[in-house]
Parts: sequence; C-alpha cells; structure tokens
Amino acid sequence: MLARTQRAELVSDIQRIETKLKNESPESPVSRALKGTLDIQQARLANLDRSTESLKFSEAELDRIEKQVQLIAEEVAVSKDPSALSATLDSVVQSIQGTTKWLSDNAALFEAMDSPIASGQLLGNAAPGPAATPRATAAPTPRAVRQGR
Repeated sequence: MLARTQRAELVSDIQRIETKLKNESPESPVSRALKGTLDIQQARLANLDRSTESLKFSEAELDRIEKQVQLIAEEVAVSKDPSALSATLDSVVQSIQGTTKWLSDNAALFEAMDSPIASGQLLGNAAPGPAATPRATAAPTPRAVRQGR
C-alpha cells in the first residue's frame, strides 16, 4: 500500500485541504471534517516518510552484509590462521542476527510497502524454486535478490 502512495500526491492534497480550510468558518461542520481529513493525510505523509527511511536503512544493512560476506570469502582465501577466521565469522553472524531481528521487528512496515523483505525473499524464507536448487555456481547476493536476479 505505501509503495503505491505518492508523496507529491499527499503534499498536494494537504495543501488543497489547507486552502479549503481557510475559506470555512472554524466552527462549521465542513471545517471539522476538513480538519479530520487534514490530520489523516498528514499522518499518512508521516508514515510514508518513516517507511522510506526504514527502507533506506535496510538496503544499507543488506549492502553492508553483502560486502562483509565478500570480505570473509577473500580472507578465507588468504588466511592461514583459523582462530582469526573463526572470530571474524562470529562477528559477522552476530551482525547478521541483529539485522535479521530488526527486519523481523519491522516486518509489518515492509508488508505495508509491498516489499520483497515482507515476502521472505531477503530473509531466506522464500519458497524454493529454480534459484534454490543447488548448483556449482555461487548463491545470489542480497543485492541480486533485491534486484530480482
């Protein structure tokens, strides 16, 4: 629902309602109805702004995790110290668990935005399909999943 909401439409509607309010008597029933509608549209705009910020954060977190996984793969290729590699992996697992918790805690927001996060595509809950079949190729990165590849 939020994904289809256009910020410009909401702002325009708020301005239109404010203009109508100026032309009404403050005590009239029409004025009260317009004030109610204005409050609703302002709340919708605030929800849209919050959802946009949350989506930016989740995309930044997914990008960070993707880069962390790439770093680990590189470190595995060059590392001779198993304890250092283990410590790095433990750190990454903690980071991913924190991000997963945040995404789960905000699942309702993503559902409202018709986001792939809500359908489980980015949390590993997507229904198995051709992409889930084991192959010799590398698994898709979080960015590739977000972009539908």
